[in-house]
Amino acid sequence: MAGRSSGLPQTPGERLTGSRLAIKNARILLTSAEALAANRAYGVANSLLIESAEEAVKAGLLAAAGLGSKDAQKNLSAAFVGHKHKHMQGLIPHLPDIAAKWIKVLKSTPPKDLPRPGSPAVGFDPEGIFTWWAHAEVTRVAGFYVDFRDGRWQTPEDITAEDYAHSRRIVTGELVEAERQQAELADAVKS
Repeated sequence: MAGRSSGLPQTPGERLTGSRLAIKNARILLTSAEALAANRAYGVANSLLIESAEEAVKAGLLAAAGLGSKDAQKNLSAAFVGHKHKHMQGLIPHLPDIAAKWIKVLKSTPPKDLPRPGSPAVGFDPEGIFTWWAHAEVTRVAGFYVDFRDGRWQTPEDITAEDYAHSRRIVTGELVEAERQQAELADAVKS
């Protein structure tokens, strides 16, 4: 199509196709992660789960942009170039729930018992979603490579079955949401 300012999909149909392809790839990455986890390679499996979540975020952004979301359209190009932007985009939909839980903790906790600045905020992120997305890039890399940090060796084997299970819960939720957005776009494109 002549006259495009970028190589990004422009029409709702193109964005629907891209969303479908991204979800398909996210499912392939999830299936590959499950095979690796079955062989106790939790580090690499966890890294593939993070990449699966990134593809789900991309699929959701494509679907939202196809439905006319100005915010999704503005952020679409970054979803194709790097990991960190997708991690931030993955976190954004969860912020209202996290904030609501934190407000509930603030209202139900006597002031003397509230966490002090710099201390862990108990109740702030009970499902660990904020923390998971905030550390996704470091965790993704840690699952692929051996490194020497803070005076010790770190390997993909440091990532546990519990870490993997936690990631899988989050990634499954991201895929379900991306598929919901995609179905909404598919209905709109049919109309």
